[in-house]
Amino acid sequence: VRNIINDNKITIYNVENALPYPTSERYNRIAKENALHSDYVFSISNYVAEIVEREYGIKTPIMPVGVDTSLFTPLKKETTPPMPCILYVGSFQERKRPTLVLKAAQYFPQVSFILIGRGPLEKKLFYLKEENHLKNVNIITKKLSTNDLIKYYQKSDIFLFPSIHEGFPKVLLEAASCGVPAIVFDNYKPETVINGKTGFVVKNTDDMIDKLDELINNSELRYKMGYAARDLASRYDWDNIVKKWEKILLKIINENSKESNVITE
Repeated sequence: VRNIINDNKITIYNVENALPYPTSERYNRIAKENALHSDYVFSISNYVAEIVEREYGIKTPIMPVGVDTSLFTPLKKETTPPMPCILYVGSFQERKRPTLVLKAAQYFPQVSFILIGRGPLEKKLFYLKEENHLKNVNIITKKLSTNDLIKYYQKSDIFLFPSIHEGFPKVLLEAASCGVPAIVFDNYKPETVINGKTGFVVKNTDDMIDKLDELINNSELRYKMGYAARDLASRYDWDNIVKKWEKILLKIINENSKESNVITE
């Protein structure tokens, strides 16, 4: 950044992950340097902003990611399936806990589970699937096109995302935009799942299983939550986010003073 390399360009930094980032001290060092030496600093969520203020002593406005709601759209189902399809999308790493999806599959052998992703836990997931004879689990590690990924969102009925460390997961917006209710954990105070309205925010694994059971056995609730999720996603359409960025960038350009490294809304 310019305070370090003596560059005259204005630097903008958006903190996208909760801190400290697990298992990566290098990331934590870089994030801190960027935040403390950039001219303007933003946070991707309210939770991240709270941590940035606590860790770095600076207040930051919120700039979330967006979703293309014209691309990620619900698919009208002609009939309600007798048993729903449950989807996980995300990297296969410890903090995202995809193994809990397989644990859920053991509780509900009559329900299909699909995991899409890649990462260091691939072998473990395939091993657990075989070890526990989980014929209701499909693990997809090949790279999918956006259109193919959207098809998986559209044909799923519940999005299960047991991660415990996030900033502002775009997969939750993608699922919501496709009209799919989600079950998430409260560790990172997720903002794109409204508990009891667009899905459930749970505190532990037992709670996750209970809420999953509730959604599996209540198609009307799934539809109601999915409809509300789609409505919520529309607030984060990229058109809205881009307009917000445009407004802020114009303000930055018109700033007379470049002394402050934080901009307020």
